[in-house]
Formats: sequence, C-alpha cells, structure tokens
Amino acid sequence: MRDVHSPDEYYWATLQYNQNLQAPGSHYSGRPDDKPWLAVHAAWGGVDPCKGKYVRGVCVFGLGDLAAVVYKRHLFVNKFYLEYQPLALDCLEEWLHNRTAEPAHQPLNLTYYRKLPYINTGRAS
Repeated sequence: MRDVHSPDEYYWATLQYNQNLQAPGSHYSGRPDDKPWLAVHAAWGGVDPCKGKYVRGVCVFGLGDLAAVVYKRHLFVNKFYLEYQPLALDCLEEWLHNRTAEPAHQPLNLTYYRKLPYINTGRAS
C-alpha cells in the first residue's frame, strides 16, 4: 500500500468488497453503490450539506454540523481538524463520554444494523 494515497479508505474498501477475506458483510451481491456505507460518513461538496468549510471537496465539520453528525449511523466521521473550530471536537467528545457513561439516557438502538441484508448477527431468522 506504499503508493495508496488514502490507506484508510483502501483498507475499508478492501474489507467491504473483497469476498476472499470473508469479512462480515463482504458477501453483499447487490450493486456496490447501493450498499449503505457504514464505515465513514463524509460530506462531499455540492452533494451533502456542510456548515463547516470545504477542503479539497470534503467538508471539515464544525460546530454547526454536530446536530446532524450525532445522528449518523456510520462508525466514523470524516473529517474534523483540530485547528478548525476545536470546540466542535470538545463537544463531540463530551457527547460520546455522556453516551458511554450514562447509556440509559441515550440507549443504543441496533435494530437498523440487524436488519441490513448483508449483516449476519448469528441469530436464526
């Protein structure tokens, strides 16, 4: 991967679409563009709303984006900059801490993930 410009994106795409690795969810047989992308949420210029700023066509999220970001179903969010509106990261960190420390106030609902056609939860249907 020495010549790959975005190793993290290469890694996720490999797990998502390489059926030889037998990673959970890699057996998806539909059109790849129709598969919900759960790994990383990114807002692209001209397509997704961004209240922060665009850098090379990708939103750098700020304070104004947090209300929407916390409702995303993705595992990660791309991107925040430490130098740009650092309070946004402080608020997100506090939200994550509160959600972890007091899960009864914000229970994690896994129904969406369990109903995805390419997820095998190990439960009989």
